[in-house]
Parts: sequence; structure tokens; C-alpha cells
Amino acid sequence: MTAIDSSNGRAANLPLSGLDRPVSDRPMSDRPADERIASLSFSTDDLPDAERFDYWRDMSAPFLQLYPVDQSKDVVGFTGRNTAHFLGSMIVERYTSDAKIFVRSSQNVRKSMFDHWAISVTLSGTINYRWGEQEYVAKAGNVTISSLGRPTIGQTDTCERIVLYVPRDMFSEAAARFDVFPFARMNPCLMSLLKGYITNLAELLPVAPATDLPHLVEATKQMITSCIVPSETDVVAATPILIESMRLRASRYIDKHLGEPGLAAAEIGKALGVSRATLYRLFEPVGGVANYIRHRRLVACHAALAKSHNKRLIKTIWVAHGFRSSSDFSRSFRREFGYSPSDVGVEKFVSAAPQRVEETGTDITQFHGWIRSLRA
Repeated sequence: MTAIDSSNGRAANLPLSGLDRPVSDRPMSDRPADERIASLSFSTDDLPDAERFDYWRDMSAPFLQLYPVDQSKDVVGFTGRNTAHFLGSMIVERYTSDAKIFVRSSQNVRKSMFDHWAISVTLSGTINYRWGEQEYVAKAGNVTISSLGRPTIGQTDTCERIVLYVPRDMFSEAAARFDVFPFARMNPCLMSLLKGYITNLAELLPVAPATDLPHLVEATKQMITSCIVPSETDVVAATPILIESMRLRASRYIDKHLGEPGLAAAEIGKALGVSRATLYRLFEPVGGVANYIRHRRLVACHAALAKSHNKRLIKTIWVAHGFRSSSDFSRSFRREFGYSPSDVGVEKFVSAAPQRVEETGTDITQFHGWIRSLRA
């Protein structure tokens, strides 16, 4: 990992276009909240040994089910540490944890209602993934690109990873090719380049000012676009590509018509020239057409609220995105993100120094809200 050179306050050898400039000598913790990139930290270090695994399992609960490797006895002394930075349209998470079994089931996929890309750099340890008869092993130094819209089961030993979460629609042109396989296969040289970039990015975020966020996001998008280019030999199945292309067309239509209260499968099918049955099959993995429309409306409302300082605009926002009543919107919003619409604002995404969840009682909920709110 690249260290910060204290002699000149610069991050050495960072491949961040337009960002190679001095960082203030003033510690980030001493800066006003609006100058810091939002961050949250969770750790089991200060918990009683008997409570540690349950804490880590609860943190992952909306997205993954975690189990001890040896399920014949209680887990004592589990170690887990996680720090996440919110970049608006991306999240960078760095974590260390002991051995565990993880399951992202079809139910998890339907319930969480997102299908972001997770681009992971394994720094240490080994992660074994399995889907039916297929298996994949991620070792130290590997980069994996997986879809959170796909059920997965696996096991890790003690490991350290950096995970970059990006919304699927940020790289929609590549989505069909990525989905042909559970994990994208990468050119070894490009994998090494992307690994170094993501590692350097994770090192930079704790000391980077919030004013650099637009440059960081743009540089990261360019790096991903340059490195993640599946080879033509990997694209061996036409049917999955056609299905994903059709789903992408439907998703784009939905996003363009979120403000129409009557938006439904019949209208979408007629506009795209496909049957209701076909639409239901396309969106069955995420709980159906109606659930997907509601999810996209809520994500769009969340983004609009985050940009607004005027809480009186809440009604204007939910009406503009197709909700029929305030009660329906508020209930759905809280169920989706874990907090109310009035709690959202720019201040939610510019945090103070990272705090432990047991001190605030809300940090895990906020992290879950970050994941759900990602959009290009």
C-alpha cells in the first residue's frame, strides 16, 4: 500500500488523474465536518468475546447470512474490523475478519433489492465461492468482480479485503458480459493495475478532503472502464446476454417514467413490445416488477433529498416520483433505508470521525442505507 509522505503531504505514486496535489498538514479529524469524506467504522475489539460473532452477523444481516465454520459449538473471540467511506455514487469498504461461512440467498437478493457490482481486492487470506457445481477461489492479490444480484455461498479463512461497491447502471454497457459468469475474468496485467489503484484509493480516503470527491469518483470510473474489459472468448452464451439486454431496456424505461403513479407491468410491456410474463421472469430475482419500481422510486427520492437542505420539499419530491400518499412514502422509505425521509440531507453524508456502532446505535443502519442508495 502507498504511504503518505509526511515531508510533502503527498500520496506517492497514486494513479489518480488530477489529484496529485498537496494534502493539508492539518489532521482530518481537526477539520470541519463539511471538509471530510463520510466514513463509518465498526469493530468487535471492545465487545465481550461471547458477543463478537453475533455483532458481526447482525452487521451483515440485510445482505448476507453468516455462520461459524464449526457450527457444533459457540463462537468465542471472533475478530472483525470494518471501515467504509461513502463517495456518493460509490462505497469503499475495508475489512478484516476471522473465518466464517457466508450465504447470499435468493431471499437476500429479493429483500435487499439491489444488484451492485462488488469489486474486491483480497489483501490476505482465501475466499472460496460456490454456485451449484461451480467454484471460484480468491487468493491474496486477486481481484474479483461479482454481482450482488446473484445468490452466492462461500467460506473464508481469516482475511483482509477492500471492496468497492458501484451501482450496476454506472457500467450498464458491460453488465451483460459480466453476468455471463458469476465472476468476471480479467487480464492479469490489468488486474494488477486495478488492484494497485483500489488499494491506493483506500489508503487515500481517510486523508482526502471532501472537495476532491468529484475527481476521485471520475478517476475511479475511468480506471474501472479501462481495466474491466471482458474478452470476447468469455462471452460464450448468447441467451444470458439477450436476457440482460432486455432487462436493461426495461430498467431504463422505468427510470425515465418514475414520476407516473400508474407505472406498471402492462404499460412497460406495451412500450417495449414484451409480454407481462416475460417482464415477470426478468424481474423475478429482485421480487417482481412492482417491487423493482418502488425500489427505484425510493432510491431516486433518497438522492433528491440528499441534495436538498429544505425539508419542506419532501412532499414535492415524493409526488414527483410517483408516490400517492405521504404515509405510503414514509413507511416505504423507512422500511427500505432504516430511517425517515426527514433524516436525509447533505449532513448525513458528511460524517465526523468514525464512531463505533454501540456508541451511536445508528451507524450500521446508516451503512445499510448507503448501500441501498447507490446510483450512478
